[in-house]
Amino acid sequence: MLKAIDMHIHSCYSDGIFTPSEIVQKVIESGLGGFSITDHDSFDGIEETLLAIKNREEKIYFVPGCEFSTNFDGIGEIHVLGYFRDSSFIKMKELINSLKASRLERALRILDCLKMHGIKIELSEITHGKNIPIGRMHIARHLVQLGYSKDTSSAFEKFLKRDGLCYFSRDNISIEEAIKYIKAHNGIAIVAHPTFLYVMQNWNYVDKIIALGIDGIEYKHPKISDELSRKIKEEMGSHLLLTGGSDFHGDGPKDYIGKYSVSLETIRSYLG
Repeated sequence: MLKAIDMHIHSCYSDGIFTPSEIVQKVIESGLGGFSITDHDSFDGIEETLLAIKNREEKIYFVPGCEFSTNFDGIGEIHVLGYFRDSSFIKMKELINSLKASRLERALRILDCLKMHGIKIELSEITHGKNIPIGRMHIARHLVQLGYSKDTSSAFEKFLKRDGLCYFSRDNISIEEAIKYIKAHNGIAIVAHPTFLYVMQNWNYVDKIIALGIDGIEYKHPKISDELSRKIKEEMGSHLLLTGGSDFHGDGPKDYIGKYSVSLETIRSYLG
């Protein structure tokens, strides 16, 4: 039986709820042959992941990863997944620190806005003193805990999504910069969950993104319909690496590791 790999998983080092060690256990239980942790703007969970794998008898193929939020003229925000062949990514510390600072600045603006609406939340209540890349999901979960929203979806709807009461954009790097950084550190760059392709005119930008040096596209993902997945495969499967993953965070109703996985053999042959 061919082994599969889940290429999109988040740990508690960004906006997931499980530790890397717990994720390793879940990967083993799922029967997967490999996985990647792709925390937002952070490599902090990689070391713990490698240690957890080392302490297991089972052989697991692991790809160090990271999910970068980028901007692309004409479309707006596009997430790019970086997958790395070795530990060269540790030299990206300066970039990662600047991205974390941008996230922190936005979080503080959101908390100030919530305060104006009678909701007082201190940053320390969310971070607990940890230097995590704080995102809107952290704030959404806290709003649920405090009883201001019934679930994270409602928290986003009322406060945090675009047009929400306390939505603020943040300074992302350009998609060109992300691709350049990833490739300069022995990595490959993949367009994550390309929901922008639901808008037909956005297909006109695909060639431009490919020209920037993108290596592949995530065609299996909870937000990508079977129809769109098939179209991506037909249009791009011959010249781009097609990846997939569960985008597991740990607290979604249909959130489980191994869903939307792809061939481990294909990924290994590409990454080496």
